[in-house]
Amino acid sequence: MLKKLSGLILFVAFIGSAAAAQDYSTSQCSKYGQPEFIFSVDDGSLSEKDAQWFRETLEEMVAAGEKFKAGETLLVGPVPLKLEAAEGGKLRVLEPDMKSIPFKFIPSVARTLRIVRRQRYAADSLGATNAIRFAPFHHPLMVTRGALKAPAILMIRAKKQDGITGWVLTDLEDKSKSKPDLEAMTVYEAMLQRPDIMDFLALPEQFSVVVSGRTKFEIFKDGSPVEPRKGSYLDMRLKQ
Repeated sequence: MLKKLSGLILFVAFIGSAAAAQDYSTSQCSKYGQPEFIFSVDDGSLSEKDAQWFRETLEEMVAAGEKFKAGETLLVGPVPLKLEAAEGGKLRVLEPDMKSIPFKFIPSVARTLRIVRRQRYAADSLGATNAIRFAPFHHPLMVTRGALKAPAILMIRAKKQDGITGWVLTDLEDKSKSKPDLEAMTVYEAMLQRPDIMDFLALPEQFSVVVSGRTKFEIFKDGSPVEPRKGSYLDMRLKQ
């Protein structure tokens, strides 16, 4: 069963100082008849405030009436997280290791928080915060033959449909006049093959992107070139 933590779309990002890997636990869920959650943050670039925000978000969902149990999956931004039974009757939150196919879940949420942060920052850079549209990792996108190995990828998104991300990835340099062969693959599979597309996958359909590397990309809105806001996340990426 897949549930979505609606509050996570309004992700509040914090940039923190280095910290050692640490377990955290909720403390307010048991009074609603819900097991407490335990999760790990194993990334020093995430701060105590990141962990606190995630803990409070889980507690707020339970207070609002959500029920969770071992074996279920939560959708946090684009990332499916898995719940497993832990000691003391708690539920441990697991995330994909971001390298294995199919998903291999590990006891952490750090990668998830970092991905949501980066996709939110990308939308913020273009003034699209309120229109952000996460593409769940387990949902499909369409890819033309050879596009993921191409030097430059054109990313175009169609309007929202249930269960469909709308993303189509093509080889920018493909001059073939024949109708391109399209194949479906999950967002997760495509992202693992081309990590440079990840930051743009939550942009709404009026944006398209040409990506040719982590610091090499062009963005278009309704077909016209646009520049990221000065000093923003994407602006700084271009200057690296």
